[in-house]
Amino acid sequence: MKYNYIFLTVFLLLNFNNIIAQIVFNNNIINTCTNDNPCDLSSKEVWTNNQVPLTNDDVVIDFSSVESTSNIYLVAQNFHISLNSFNITGPSSSPSITNLLINNSNLTVSVFTMSNLNVTIDGTKGIVYNLGNFKSYNTNLLVQGNGYINVTQTEILGEIPANFIGNVSFVSNGPASLQAPMNWSSQIGLLEFNGAVEITGPFNIASPIAFYQWVEISSNGTMNQVFFSDYFTIEGGSSVHIDQIDSLLSGSLVNVIEQSSLYLATQPFSPLNFFTIEDRSTLYLPSGGLINDLFRTGNGTLVITDSKKVTTFYLYQPYLSVTSLGSLELIGNLDTVTVTGQNSNVTLENVSNVNSISVNGLIFIDIAGSLTVSQQALAKNVLVSGSLTLYGGISSNRLDVTIFSSLIISNNSYVDSSVNSYGRTTIDSGCKIKSIVQKAGSTLAITSPGISILDGFTMVNGSYTTIQNASINNNEPIIKVNQFNLNNTQFDIQLIQGSNPADNDTILIVQSSDLANSNNIFEQTSIIIRINSQTRYTALNYKIESDSNGNVRAIFYKEKKPTNYTGVIIGTIFGGAVLIAIVVTILCCVSKRKKSHHHYHQHERKSLIHN
Repeated sequence: MKYNYIFLTVFLLLNFNNIIAQIVFNNNIINTCTNDNPCDLSSKEVWTNNQVPLTNDDVVIDFSSVESTSNIYLVAQNFHISLNSFNITGPSSSPSITNLLINNSNLTVSVFTMSNLNVTIDGTKGIVYNLGNFKSYNTNLLVQGNGYINVTQTEILGEIPANFIGNVSFVSNGPASLQAPMNWSSQIGLLEFNGAVEITGPFNIASPIAFYQWVEISSNGTMNQVFFSDYFTIEGGSSVHIDQIDSLLSGSLVNVIEQSSLYLATQPFSPLNFFTIEDRSTLYLPSGGLINDLFRTGNGTLVITDSKKVTTFYLYQPYLSVTSLGSLELIGNLDTVTVTGQNSNVTLENVSNVNSISVNGLIFIDIAGSLTVSQQALAKNVLVSGSLTLYGGISSNRLDVTIFSSLIISNNSYVDSSVNSYGRTTIDSGCKIKSIVQKAGSTLAITSPGISILDGFTMVNGSYTTIQNASINNNEPIIKVNQFNLNNTQFDIQLIQGSNPADNDTILIVQSSDLANSNNIFEQTSIIIRINSQTRYTALNYKIESDSNGNVRAIFYKEKKPTNYTGVIIGTIFGGAVLIAIVVTILCCVSKRKKSHHHYHQHERKSLIHN
């Protein structure tokens, strides 16, 4: 029993300093706490029963029921102490009358709570405030000077702004909830969050800020320099401006979702593959650099905000739209591409697919490039050195196809352009073209009858046209055109599979008002009709005739009679045979003459010998 008593006494003595007492401010003296003579929290006169706070005490300053209309001024000057909690509350009806200044105090608190008042935390270099669970409710918080504030958790709530100025640093080691407006004008101090962060209030942060766990932002604001190593999410239709953002870990990710916007003043140092843009959200970037595949995108937009440099996209994001003021180099799959800058161009250097593209300058498809447009294309001019496939039409001043290049027009597309082709142009049935000029050495392939050329159709000498799937006795022309100009070119017409033309059957090749009464329009044009891609049709002869309605037809017939037609192989063979016969006859005559002459000379030589 004696030993138990001794043990208990020693235990109480050892833990005396750990006994927590509640120290309460004496509200009876608040009228003496003026601006000129603030109440000093290190003085015993301001506390109930003159009991000053000691280590690990709970400090309570409660003015919530005070009816004073005068301002109350408190100061904690050189208040070097470690407390369990510090709780100060001003009147909710007049939150601006209570003022607390904490200055040059190495203060350590497990739970620091303040509400409905004005609080200023100041300190010179070397002053450290360890404020534990830091809770600020509806408080006009001003943190200034050169001190260092270290907290375990952070809650800054309400509608009254929290302001950080000077060179102060603030480090939160646990979860943080920032609802109140945050203004951080310090450009030297550090703002660091080591726990998860929720930012729901407006913010303006000029200092570098680091997030080491996930952060969710559902409000508008600006940040200077951001480092993050987990998920950085902008949501709820928010708009965030960031001068510089960089990922600290390879697995980190920026999410712009729910119709939100992220504006970046500079290109990230890291590749852009840590971005997602979803839910009709937008990412704004300056021009220049290489934009690799985004991590993921769904129905989002990427905007290039200036035209200073060419931006290269290597993106396979079929739901992403790209809008740019400047020129682009594009590789990949996108939803829409819009370039609004004056004379800004788009260059395609590899296989690319887009739903629609609109360019205020030139679309240039490089020799190794390929562009497929599913819906609509719009450009000032288009230059194809690779391949261009149109499923929804295009509008441009010019569309030039260079040698060894290809243009494919399909799916009832309308090409509102003047096409000039040195390469291969393929047109499907139902497509319309403003005008087309096939240069020497070029090829035009019409996959099936029924194309329209609204203005002019010119085939330069040396060009070649193939028409596939032509049908017999069809009232729909293969080509419908206004103006037609053929210059010693060749038409190769392939009949539809299984065709067997009979006498007087026709193929309606061209319908044009420009061809009315122009019976000789095809005189310099070679027209070959085939039953497939290899075999020339020879069962019947055919001739080319035009009528007063501008219809140009190939007409099949049995009789072999002279007519205004081209491409009849029998005539060609007959003419060749006659020529060969004449040559053979001449050679025979010459041969006989030589033999006769030789015989005469032999006879003459014998006569001379005999003589």
